Amino acid sequence: MWRVLLIVVKDELKPTVSIYFESLCPGSKFFFKQILKKHVDAMDFKKVNLDFVPFGFASHKELPEGKNEWKCQHGEPECHGNRMLACAVHVLTPERSPVKPKPEDEFPGHLKEARPRGQNLLLQYMICVMSSGNPPKAGEECAQSVGVSWLDINKCLYSQTGEELMLAMEGKTKGRHPSVSLLPWIEYDGIHYDRSYPNFIETFNAYVQARPGHNKIEGL
Repeated sequence: MWRVLLIVVKDELKPTVSIYFESLCPGSKFFFKQILKKHVDAMDFKKVNLDFVPFGFASHKELPEGKNEWKCQHGEPECHGNRMLACAVHVLTPERSPVKPKPEDEFPGHLKEARPRGQNLLLQYMICVMSSGNPPKAGEECAQSVGVSWLDINKCLYSQTGEELMLAMEGKTKGRHPSVSLLPWIEYDGIHYDRSYPNFIETFNAYVQARPGHNKIEGL
């Protein structure tokens, strides 16, 4: 019992690295492919809680029938990609999802068996999708490659949960101070550093080596 309690406390003390991005944004794609993918093995992501926020500069309009019309910077395919990646966050790290799982999200009978989940799988999935030639269409192939359930992600994609996730990601993105002005936008425990994207590896390593709770990195 004491060992389990110690692990929980340790996880709660981990710093949070938030990455705000869009599925078809050139800068976002470059970040995942040229920085994260190339250096993922040299960075200790186990020491942080990763917070992926796929939304960017999208917006929505409420329609008379109660539905939402979404517009994204790079067109409808980007909205689809953003929603798919939000669903990946929800499915693979449900404890950090901004939307609570619903009973209707569950599959019946034998389909309820445990599926591979966790932050490392989510990171691999994000890198696979965003490093592809067409992220909005890479979801199923990357799910198979990484070893996660496309059935779960795809069900979320076309459900009310998927819609709620988009609204939640919009709220997180538009609630930033200062406002998100470029993508990817990276924050460390809610703090944005001007040079944290071009110098991501150096900033990340400096931050995870600091004590949890520090809100300043020397020199940034």
